[in-house]
Amino acid sequence: MIATAIISTLLTFTINYIYTPRDPESLIKTTKIKEEQTVIIPSEGVTATTLKLKDSNEQFQPSTLKEGDILTLTVTVGDKEFKKEFPYKKENLKIKKGKTEKVTSGVLFTRSFKDELFNHERIREEEDVVLELETSDPFSNASN
Repeated sequence: MIATAIISTLLTFTINYIYTPRDPESLIKTTKIKEEQTVIIPSEGVTATTLKLKDSNEQFQPSTLKEGDILTLTVTVGDKEFKKEFPYKKENLKIKKGKTEKVTSGVLFTRSFKDELFNHERIREEEDVVLELETSDPFSNASN
């Protein structure tokens, strides 16, 4: 009786070990629904743009940026201000040498996904901001 219980327990653990996925994310089926691209800068009505570090709320030099720093983009349209925060990574900030400190172009990428897990669905969105920044920072690794 005890031997049968031990054998059935070992057999159950072995079957669970073999057939259970190691990564729970592999159970989720993800499908991209749509992708949109919106040009923010230059855009009609935009009168000013600023890009600052979130923590200090001050202008920064591109050469001091570290991956993961949170940046705040402020776009002024007429008398209204719109803010968007995003983490810095090399892919979302293209830096060019120039004589001023200004954002010359900006695009917002929005992607929608549908995640499915055991007949349950969830719709989620991801946004990426890609900016082009002109800087006079002599230490930045900017292209000319």
